Amino acid sequence: MRSFAACWLPALACLLGSCSGHGGDDGGDPNPDPNPPSVRPTTSYLNEAVDPTEVFRWTPRFDATEIVVPIEIDMTTLPGAMDAANVRGAVERARDAWLPSIRTVRPIATSTRWLDSDSPFGTDTAKLHIRFVQDAGNGRAGYVGIQRDVPGVVRIVEMTLGTWSSVNNRWFTIDELSAIALHEFGHAYGLYRFGSEQGHTTTPGNVMTPSSSWTTLSPADEATMAGLYGLTPTELRFDTSAPRPSFQITISYGSSYPYGISVRLGTVTHSFHPGGILRLQLASSHDTVALWECPNSSCRWTDFNVIAGRSYRIVDRGNGGLRLVTD
Repeated sequence: MRSFAACWLPALACLLGSCSGHGGDDGGDPNPDPNPPSVRPTTSYLNEAVDPTEVFRWTPRFDATEIVVPIEIDMTTLPGAMDAANVRGAVERARDAWLPSIRTVRPIATSTRWLDSDSPFGTDTAKLHIRFVQDAGNGRAGYVGIQRDVPGVVRIVEMTLGTWSSVNNRWFTIDELSAIALHEFGHAYGLYRFGSEQGHTTTPGNVMTPSSSWTTLSPADEATMAGLYGLTPTELRFDTSAPRPSFQITISYGSSYPYGISVRLGTVTHSFHPGGILRLQLASSHDTVALWECPNSSCRWTDFNVIAGRSYRIVDRGNGGLRLVTD
């Protein structure tokens, strides 16, 4: 089972002067809400962002007392037009911004692995996977998906960060990417509602509004995250009592199309490029993978049934179409 929560594009246009009171292609006002509050909110919005009957938060592994969030960030998916050093800095700032709030109630740290072209993606130990795509799709600037076998057992948290503004027809600035990453880390750390595109607040001035462009947390953001980790009800946690079956497939790139192919599993879309190997974690032994293809210039998602443990290859089927075949 998968669920996801997203950051939406419209308010990001405010960074570029599309909304009143803000301007500048250099990123503009760092607090670009159309009507920013003179004082940012201070009241927790935990009841909006989290369903108390099904809470997800990170917990210590095995007998440890400190929470350690294992993260893998796939830099090979970052478009060449983006400056890797600046993007890395933006992601690091977003990753770290929420931690002081959690530390008011629980000790927490992160263990981050930056993957280059020589590094395998999706190790057994990493549970938060981060990728970049040019267009996150459906009007989104980014989104987080959580894979789980059943309620109570989380398999992988997947974060996808968009890099292209379809509203403004250009690459996101570093300030914009910082705002997107800060919002998505809020979801990844637990401000998340399963089964809906939620985990948000409607109060302006907070990072977790659906289309926030803030690059710093409000007091309300901080209070909400601290409140989440101070909760005591039954929580979703990683199962460390026994090994879980690994429902994985491998896909190789056999198409002649030179610019990359979009591959969708559940709500998560992966950008797949020539020469690459894509490893996907299925929700069960049988699942469905979709390819974005354009046969006869008619573009669509086409579903293919897959079985865990097998290797597949994307090949051409003529007139712009694609097939997923057993390798």
